[in-house]
Amino acid sequence: MIDYALNHQIDAIEKLTGNWVKFRDFYKIGMANERKATPEEELEFLECKKSIAMLHDDFMAALPPANSVASRKKHNDGKSILQNVIKCVTIKHVTTFYETDHRSFEKAWDASYLLLNDTLDKLGHKRETLNNMSQSEYAMNNFKASVKANFNKFLKSPIPRVIGAVLLIVGGVSGLQYFKIIDLQEIPNRMPQTAKLYGKAENVFRMSIMPNLRYTSFRSHMVKEDMAKTNQYRMQDPQADTQQLSNHLDAFNQLVLRTTPDGSPVRFGDKIRTMMLSMTNQQGFEYQKIDVRNPGGNDVANTIHLYKFLLESVDRTEDFIREYTQAPPGNRASFERNRRVYTHLNLLIVAELERVNSADEIFNDIEREFNVRRIN
Repeated sequence: MIDYALNHQIDAIEKLTGNWVKFRDFYKIGMANERKATPEEELEFLECKKSIAMLHDDFMAALPPANSVASRKKHNDGKSILQNVIKCVTIKHVTTFYETDHRSFEKAWDASYLLLNDTLDKLGHKRETLNNMSQSEYAMNNFKASVKANFNKFLKSPIPRVIGAVLLIVGGVSGLQYFKIIDLQEIPNRMPQTAKLYGKAENVFRMSIMPNLRYTSFRSHMVKEDMAKTNQYRMQDPQADTQQLSNHLDAFNQLVLRTTPDGSPVRFGDKIRTMMLSMTNQQGFEYQKIDVRNPGGNDVANTIHLYKFLLESVDRTEDFIREYTQAPPGNRASFERNRRVYTHLNLLIVAELERVNSADEIFNDIEREFNVRRIN
């Protein structure tokens, strides 16, 4: 059978190979610098470059996927063709190159030329094989190869491991709950060393069969810990700080969300009070301080105060978001001068900066770090 797409690809690579040889000849005129290139040669050089750029995609598409060291080298050698075409603006421009530039070009040219010829040999062999094959045989071979490739890709993906982990966790949790062996929600409190594992298990449920599973404690909220690995942020351990809770909420009351028909103001801090999971222990409130250091030094440039609240339910969070988004724009603008409010499920975080410099960058880092979304 005849594969017209393959024939087009072979023709394109053959033309590219010829133009690549011609490109080197022009390059040598500039490298020798014995005479000035004529206007006709410069024009022909530009046409050669244009043709290479147009044919280059067909060549790169013929290379194997860059999923190994050898295949990645082939892709790099192939890309060097276009890189050198872009680098050499004109023949006159080549005369300004250093000796190291010329050696680098020769090395790249040799590698790419060998790759072009090797690719043509393989495609030519493939064309000969197809010429001796019927249309039905070709379709069947393509189907088998596609099925095999997709199956291998599936086995190498994390999906089978995730499915196995989910089934294992679901089965184990169901058994523990059914036989009433232990109250699962008490595990992180009884065994703090299991908090991270428990949080991951909860997140598996949230990503699979229970997307709206609320947080029952701050220990089950997964933090990426990317900020802690940088030199810019120095994160202190979270504290319950329940003694200061009322003071924090009173400070947030500067934001009036709305006014009731009888003229009473509904304030930000008071709204949180009515929705919190608990006002009496660390299950409902947590405070964390983060120092922001100057790049390359230990001087504190800013300080982040994180106030974390667990609300009673996801529905409560949605109610709060509605209240907050409908607050008077002027009130919100004043409140958000140095603050941002984030949520995820029944978790609510108020981030407060002592200074407003680099605020957007810091607030974006917080959003990524704590897996939360800002209320806009």
